[in-house]
Amino acid sequence: MSEGNSSLTWRALAAFGLWLGFYALALGIIAAMVALTWMQFAIGRVHPYLVIISAMIVFFIVAAILPRRERFEAPGLLLAPEEHPDLFKEIETIAQATRQPMPREVYLIHEANAWVAERGRLGNARRMLALGYPLLSQLTQNEMRAVLAHEFGHYAAGDTWLTPWIYHTRQALSRTLDNLSGNVLDFLFAGYARLFLRVTNAISRQQELDADALAARLAGGESLVSGLKKIATLAPGHDHFWHTEVVPLLDSGYLPPLAAGFGAFCGNPFIQKIVRDALADELRQTEAVDLDTHPPLSERIRNVHAFVSSGPRNRPDPASAWLGISPELERRLLGAAFPAAGVEALRDIAWTEALERVYLPGYNRTAREHASDVAGLRLADLPSWVIDPFPLLEKLEEYVDPDLPRPELLNQLGAMFGPIITAVLAARGAEVVCEPGEPVYVRAPFGKLRAFWVFGDLETGELKPEQWRELVSTHGVADEDLGDLCAALPEAPAEGDHDARVDA
Repeated sequence: MSEGNSSLTWRALAAFGLWLGFYALALGIIAAMVALTWMQFAIGRVHPYLVIISAMIVFFIVAAILPRRERFEAPGLLLAPEEHPDLFKEIETIAQATRQPMPREVYLIHEANAWVAERGRLGNARRMLALGYPLLSQLTQNEMRAVLAHEFGHYAAGDTWLTPWIYHTRQALSRTLDNLSGNVLDFLFAGYARLFLRVTNAISRQQELDADALAARLAGGESLVSGLKKIATLAPGHDHFWHTEVVPLLDSGYLPPLAAGFGAFCGNPFIQKIVRDALADELRQTEAVDLDTHPPLSERIRNVHAFVSSGPRNRPDPASAWLGISPELERRLLGAAFPAAGVEALRDIAWTEALERVYLPGYNRTAREHASDVAGLRLADLPSWVIDPFPLLEKLEEYVDPDLPRPELLNQLGAMFGPIITAVLAARGAEVVCEPGEPVYVRAPFGKLRAFWVFGDLETGELKPEQWRELVSTHGVADEDLGDLCAALPEAPAEGDHDARVDA
C-alpha cells in the first residue's frame, strides 16, 4: 500500500470510528431512556416527571441526529471556460499533473480564499473549485499555480470525500449540545465533542500539510511559501478594505473598481507596515492548538523547506491576467455574492472621485448638523481641549461620554470633530487627500494632518500645538466661531450623500 493510500485509510478509519462512536453514544442514551420508561410501567411504579424527561431527551437527540438535506447555494459567480480560457488552461494543467479530473464547476468568490468540495451522491458527485477574486488580483501566476496545486492535492488525497462526513457529524454534535443545553446528560456529548474536534482538527491540519507538500513539488516551494505568506494577510486585509473602503461607497450608491482599489490598498505604505507586523506575529506562532483546522504558518513553511530551492522561481507576472478583470466581471461577481443587494443599480465611480462625490458632501452635512453644538468654539483652542477636555465635554455631553478612559475619550472626540475639521479646512482651500488604505487626511506643511485622530496625535506629540495653530491660522479659521463656519458650508448634492468616514 502506498503512503498516500495508507494516510487516506487511516483518516477514513479515524473519522468512521468517531462517527460510529457519536451515534453509538446517542443511540445508547436513547435506548437507556426507553428502557427506564419501560421499567417503570413494568413494575407498576410510574413517575410522570421521569417519563416526561426521558421523552424529551429522546426527542431532542433524535431531532439532532437525523440527517439534514442542505439546499445548495452557489458560493459565487460560476465561470465559463469560453470566457476565461487562460484560467481554465492553468486549472487543466494542474489537474493533469495530479491525475485528477477537472472540476465540473469553477466559481469566482468574493473572499480571499480558495477551496474545493464535492456535492451530490457518492459515485455521482460534482467537483467544485472556488477561487477568491482577491487572490487572483494579488498573487503572481506562480503563486496562484501553487494554490491550485494545493487544492488539487485535497482532491488527490480524498479529502473532499472525507471532509463532508466529518462536517455533518460535527453539525449533529452541535445540534445535540444545543438541544440538551442545561440537561444532566449534556456533559457526555460535550466531552465527546471535545474529543471529536481534537482528532478531526488534527486530521484537517495533516491534510493541509500533505496538500502543501504536493503543491511545493509541482509549483515550487519558493512560490508556495511566498503565496502562503501573502494569503495569511490578504484575508484580514481584504475584510478591512471591504468594510472601510468599499462599503461606504456601496451605501452611497456607487461601485468602485474593486481590483484596482485593493491593489492600491495593498500598496499603500501605511497598510504595508501593518501587513509586515501582522505577518511577523503570524510567524511567531509555532504550535497549533486543538481548535485550529490549519497548521501555523511557520509549520507550513518548515514542512516544505526542502522544496524552497527547487522548482520554478517566483516571477512577478500577475495571476489577474488569466481572469481578464473588467468592471462587468466585478459587477457580476458582487451580484452573485449579494443577490439581494441591487448591485445592478449601482453607479460606477473612480477612486479619485470618491472624495468629492461621497465623503466631502457627507462631512459637510455632518458639520452643518453640529453647527449649533459647536457654536462659540474656536479651532485655535483645540490643543487646550486635549489638556483639559472638561469644558468641551460639558458643552457636548449629549455626544461624548465623560466617563470613558482617556484614550477612548480622545478617540470619541476625534470621531466627532474629524468631519467638522476636514469640511471646514476643505472649504477654505486646504488639500484633502483620500486614498485607499489610510484615513482621509489634510495635506499640511508638516506632513499629514489626520483630522479624525487630531486629539490623539496632540496627546502623543505626533502633532505639535504650534503646527496645529499655524495650519488653522493659514486657512483663516483659527479664531472664527466654529458654529458659523459649519453653518456656512455648502449643501450636499442630491447624489452621493453619505455621513462621514471615520477611518480607513
